Formats: sequence, C-alpha cells, structure tokens
Amino acid sequence: ADRPTVAVPDEADVDNLFAFANAAGVKVIYTLRLNEGNRDATTRMANYIMRHYTNELACFAIGNEPNVFSKNFAPYLAEWKQYAAQITAPTNSPNAKFCGPSTSPGHETWAADFANEFGGHGPLAFVAQHDYPGGDARRATNAVAARDKILSPAIDKHYAAFSANFVPAIRSNGLPYRLEEANSFYDGGAFDASDTFASALWALDYQWWWAEHDASG
Repeated sequence: ADRPTVAVPDEADVDNLFAFANAAGVKVIYTLRLNEGNRDATTRMANYIMRHYTNELACFAIGNEPNVFSKNFAPYLAEWKQYAAQITAPTNSPNAKFCGPSTSPGHETWAADFANEFGGHGPLAFVAQHDYPGGDARRATNAVAARDKILSPAIDKHYAAFSANFVPAIRSNGLPYRLEEANSFYDGGAFDASDTFASALWALDYQWWWAEHDASG
C-alpha cells in the first residue's frame, strides 16, 4: 500500500474489492497511502468509500508499517493527524474511523504510543499491530528447525514479551486491538514450514493465545 512504484487503486478497483467483500460477507480494512502520498487524492478516495461502502468497511488505515519509511514516531504521528483531520472534516467524511499504527515487529511500542495519544475518545476503531513470531523466512533454511520453532511451547514466551510492549497501554485506554497482519514467518513464509500442517497447528495455537489475551482478531 505504501510502495510508490505500485499504482494507487482507482474507483473501479475499489468497486471490485468491495463487491468481493459483500459477496464474502467480510469487512475491509482499507489502507490509504501515506508514504509519498497525496492527501487530497487520499481524501477523495476515503470520501468515495464512505459514500458507497460503509457497510463493508471496518476502518481506514493511514499507511502500512510506517516505521519502514518514517524512522521516528513523532513525525509519523504528525503526518497521520494531518491526513485524518482532512478526511474527517465536516465537508468530507466526519464519521470515518481509523486503525493503526500497523507497525512491523520490533516497533510495537508505537502501538502503545498510538493508544496513549488518542485514548478511547479519538477516531480509532481499534489499534492494529503486525507480528511474525518465527522471524525472517529467508533465514529459516532448516525446515525441521523452523517447524519445531513455531510448534515449541517456548514460543508463548515470545507472545508474552511482545504483547507486554503495547497491550497494557491499549487496555488502560479502553481500546480494542487486533493483530491486523500476522503469519508464522515474514517475507512469504518459510518453505516446508509455513506451507505444512505444522503451520495450521501453529495458527490454532496463535489465535488461542491472543484470544485469551483480549485481542479482537
């Protein structure tokens, strides 16, 4: 969503996306481009979606993994607020809701900062975070070890340490949260691990752990 080399979807693309969502009976988290984005064009698209597809829309995300292109939280937050303010202006889409910050693993404290910034009174539908507890798929060259890693009871320690960096702040602000993007390994998954029944077992365990710790999804 934030790669300048990829074309921003047009209205026909969005129509197709939401037609699929309607047929599938699912809600869409629609990411608006932040990296080298155009705030006016982004606002027009948000308005279009709000006027046509509110029933299929969960919320807007402004930017995806912003820590990749904005190395510090403060400038990201300032730009995020500019986009959100324009989108929710009275003449645009004042009822729009958002999620974020949707950062990659290692930057989950941004989610805590996000919750503390807006609390339960702001424009957030929920706080969103990404997680890939197995790590980099390109380094998982031993398939047996990769499968053992994601099925080991020790992986629960990762979840506990990871969640401690952001979940308490979210709870204290009365907000829901979601693992809005997750998989066993990042960069497409680990060969002979992410594409095996071991990964299905891992997914069940993963969902159970986070459900027990109040994740919304």
